[in-house]
Amino acid sequence: MNSLTDLNPDEREGQIIHLVLSGDTDKFRILVEQYQSNVFNLISRLLKDRERAMDISQEAFVNAYKALKSYDPKRPFAPWLLKIAKNCALGELRKQGKSNENQAQMIAEKKRELKEPNRDKASPEGIVLKKLEMTMIESALSQLGIKYRSVVILRHQEQMKQSEIAETLSIPIGTVKSRLNQAYKILRTYLITSGVEQR
Repeated sequence: MNSLTDLNPDEREGQIIHLVLSGDTDKFRILVEQYQSNVFNLISRLLKDRERAMDISQEAFVNAYKALKSYDPKRPFAPWLLKIAKNCALGELRKQGKSNENQAQMIAEKKRELKEPNRDKASPEGIVLKKLEMTMIESALSQLGIKYRSVVILRHQEQMKQSEIAETLSIPIGTVKSRLNQAYKILRTYLITSGVEQR
C-alpha cells in the first residue's frame, strides 16, 4: 500500500475513508483537520454566530462520520461533507425559529478590486480599506436570502464549480446559475443604493 503522502488528494481521501471504514477510526481526524476551516466558515456564515458555529461544526463531523458508509467514493468528498454541514446549519436555524430566507451570512464574489489596485495592502491605509471593503461586502450579503447566500458562499468562498454546488445543495445546475445571477443583481442593487458602486 502506498503511503498516504504519496497519493494525490482524491486518492488520499479515498484511502483514508477506506481505512476508517475498515476500523482505523483515528484516521478520520485527518479529514477533520483538512476540512475543519471549510466546514466552520460555511456554518459560521450561515448562522452568523461564530460560537454556535463551533458546536454545529462538530455536529457536522459527527454526522459525516456516522454517514461515511453512505459516501460514494466515485464522487468528490468536499461537496458531500459541505452538504452535511449546510444541513446541520439549516437545522440549527430551524431550531432557533429563524426564517431560512432572512438568516445566514455569505461571502459574495468580489466583482472588483479597490479602485487603486496597486495600493499596498499591508500598509495601515491598505488594511483599513480592506476591512472597510469586507464590511461593505458582508453588509451587502446580509441582504440576500439564504438560498442566494448559500450559492454565493459555495461558489466564491469554497471555490466550487457550479456542478459541485448543485450536488451539495441537491438542486439542478440551472437553479444554481439562476440563483447566482439573482444574487448578483440583488448585491449590485444594494451596492448602488448604498453609493458604493455607480450605475
